[in-house]
Amino acid sequence: VAFSGPANMQIGSPYYTPPEQRTNPGAVDGRADLYSAAVLLYRMLTGTIPGMQSFSLSLVNPRCDRGWDEFFVRALKWNPDDRFQSAGEMLAMLDRLTLHPAADDTLCRLPEPGEQVIRLRSEPANVGGRKARALFETGPLGRPLSPVCNRLETGADTVLDRATGLVWQGRTSVYPLSWRAAHDHVDQLNAAEADASAPWRLPTVNELLSLLPASDGSPEPGAATAAWPGKWLWSCDRHGRYESWYVNMDMGFAGVQDQTCLNHVRAVRTVAP
Repeated sequence: VAFSGPANMQIGSPYYTPPEQRTNPGAVDGRADLYSAAVLLYRMLTGTIPGMQSFSLSLVNPRCDRGWDEFFVRALKWNPDDRFQSAGEMLAMLDRLTLHPAADDTLCRLPEPGEQVIRLRSEPANVGGRKARALFETGPLGRPLSPVCNRLETGADTVLDRATGLVWQGRTSVYPLSWRAAHDHVDQLNAAEADASAPWRLPTVNELLSLLPASDGSPEPGAATAAWPGKWLWSCDRHGRYESWYVNMDMGFAGVQDQTCLNHVRAVRTVAP
């Protein structure tokens, strides 16, 4: 379909549109879509938007070699004549690229000598920025620096992690809830419990992150499965007055959302030592 709008009309999402889509929209063809796909792929691999003419993926993600750099240098050329000329050509080069195995420092965390369990922070916090990364022990992409080696025992309605001494609800809330409603949901769970010695509560970000798999693609019990489904789960931690932290169990990172957003709830309680 030919472009029929005004000459200065910009179409597409910022950062994802190629230069010609902003400067000469009437001359845009399918190579513009390949540029946008390359920006999206780069962000999937790094969590960031590629910088101006700087696409050294191997310096950002250690699992990628210089072949990835060459791929993105070509895919993100400003001149469409210098890019991949077709999706098939782009896919052919992408198929030849590989990822290095994850480094040894991504191995999961075990209790220290003399520890029976790994003690994770359980008190709510109101934190953001670098202080949040330090408190949650996460990298710049919100992923845990030292995943936990889960030792899960599944009961009728609960799951005990002997690595952390935490008891989790066997299922998440049926429906996603706002952050305030998530607290009400936990209050209802406790109201139905005869034993108040170990009340249910919203988990901290640290506790939720302990359920993530130990490494990319590993079949750890924390991975999203039919028995332990991947959800976006609220934590008890806040980010200012109107936002709170959640953990994306599908993609494996901690993020921030407005408290009116809807996420699921998986309550937790601590086993007495």
